[in-house]
Amino acid sequence: MDISLRIFRGIGPITESRDEEFSDFHFTAKESDTILDLLMKAGLEDASLLFRHSCHHGSCGTCACIIDGTERLACRTSVSEFQAASRIEIRPLNGFPRIRDLVVDMSPLFEKTDETWRYLRRSERDGRRFEDCIECGACMSACPVTEPFQGPAPLAFLHRRLESLDAKAEEERKNLLSRAGESDAVPACQEHFACSRVCPQRVAPGRRIRELRNLL
Repeated sequence: MDISLRIFRGIGPITESRDEEFSDFHFTAKESDTILDLLMKAGLEDASLLFRHSCHHGSCGTCACIIDGTERLACRTSVSEFQAASRIEIRPLNGFPRIRDLVVDMSPLFEKTDETWRYLRRSERDGRRFEDCIECGACMSACPVTEPFQGPAPLAFLHRRLESLDAKAEEERKNLLSRAGESDAVPACQEHFACSRVCPQRVAPGRRIRELRNLL
């Protein structure tokens, strides 16, 4: 099937004096191909094209981008989902400083979380591991809140940390709830749940934020 990719290009943020730029790439693709496969081919055609990738099977989160208007992992988005002769627009994630082309600076996600919240631990409640969160940033990009807001991922991490505390950790629990109640934390969430809809691992950050709200 014939497929075209329209890929966002450029260094740094878009400004009023600079229009958005795109490059078009055309391929004859197999239905088994993914968007990441086509990005790899585009990179062979134009070595200046920058995008992130690593595991190629949905575990690392580095290939997250906006594919035809929706935050997705390029490695788990099949070409077969699109009609033949489609032109698929690929953009970098929103809400993060743009570095170049599809590469963004993920620092805002990590700066708002304590590294002790992001450890590997099995959930006693439902058997799911919170490391199912692959820190791809899709939820942060999809969130439409424009006022100061820590974002879905940091608050989901905070909620998971609360879940992990035993009854003796009352002081830490109090401190975490205090952080959750800050003006740019749970109160800033408008409950659009766009974060949960795009999460590739079904971590459901929107539900976790609602549960935090119920604890405040």
